[in-house]
Amino acid sequence: FFFLCSNCVCIITIFLDARPGVEMGALYDYFGVEDGTQIKWRHAVNDRATLTKVLNDNTTNMIEADVSLSASGVLIMAHPPNRTSDLTLHEFVMSILNGTTGPKRGFKLDFKEMAAVEPTLTWLKTLDTKKMPIMLNADIVSGPGTCIN
Repeated sequence: FFFLCSNCVCIITIFLDARPGVEMGALYDYFGVEDGTQIKWRHAVNDRATLTKVLNDNTTNMIEADVSLSASGVLIMAHPPNRTSDLTLHEFVMSILNGTTGPKRGFKLDFKEMAAVEPTLTWLKTLDTKKMPIMLNADIVSGPGTCIN
């Protein structure tokens, strides 16, 4: 899905499985809830210590982190202006895919720059990610209401 807001273009996609027509109701079914307010989120999970804490917390369903490129071009979990992190995208995703015990989980990747999108999508396509929801959000293109100095 693409939509415009006043300052950006946002891209949001949910991958629950490969079937066409999967919608938000499938997300609610996955977590066994009636609406999205019952899904427990943890945001800005951009370092190893926070990820470890979240994975040991049995109340978190969705884990959100920011995808950026390091100065050397490695996909990392960091919110600009940070260009360093002790957690790569690979480590983040694989820790969730392989380490999930307890509650059902999913994750959201929030892209912070255009250059991080294509390599992430290419890599994600190689994984068996059908066992959990993945949300992608990209606030990376200036929208019609952006002020340019």
